[in-house]
Amino acid sequence: MWSEGSAAQVIELGEEGVSYARTDDGLAMVRRFGVTSIIDPRCSMSADLISRCALFRPAWCFTRRSYPESHFRMGVFLAGKSKSASELMAEKLRDQTREEEELGLIDYRFNLSVPISPQIETARTYLLSLQEEAYGKRNTRRPSQEIWPTYLRVLDARDCGASWQKLGKTLWPDYNGEAKDRARTTYGQAKAVRDNFPL
Repeated sequence: MWSEGSAAQVIELGEEGVSYARTDDGLAMVRRFGVTSIIDPRCSMSADLISRCALFRPAWCFTRRSYPESHFRMGVFLAGKSKSASELMAEKLRDQTREEEELGLIDYRFNLSVPISPQIETARTYLLSLQEEAYGKRNTRRPSQEIWPTYLRVLDARDCGASWQKLGKTLWPDYNGEAKDRARTTYGQAKAVRDNFPL
């Protein structure tokens, strides 16, 4: 099956019941398929089960681009260690991925040789579903409504021809010299809410 002639083996992943195939030389798998592990085609698994199994998430697909070839030599053991270089690298990557997941970080790869727009839409859908699963559905952020009555007064006053000075003194009498600038700033904010209100 493998171009280098390495023997394949099927490994069961405990209670999950997920099987995957790998070789004793992970580099052969990477050269042929681009990853170190693939799902055993003899197994029937739901998409949900696969998504919960960390080995098949994008972040767990070790690629030649990301790691040197020495990391894929399953039979090479480091001096004084009972684990091979690739197994130690897998543990390190597992810890790093766990930390990134706790921070809400995820990697997503794009293929520059094909149109980007469909990939962005696919990535958006995928990432939104992950976000909803992890944190629940998030509402679109809307500006605080407490200041909206002031925004309406400022917009109406400017439409009626009120000057910045008069508007500032009327709405913020305690601000003295800064009232005019505050009126101008508040008017800009009010226009932004009016013109870009999220529906």
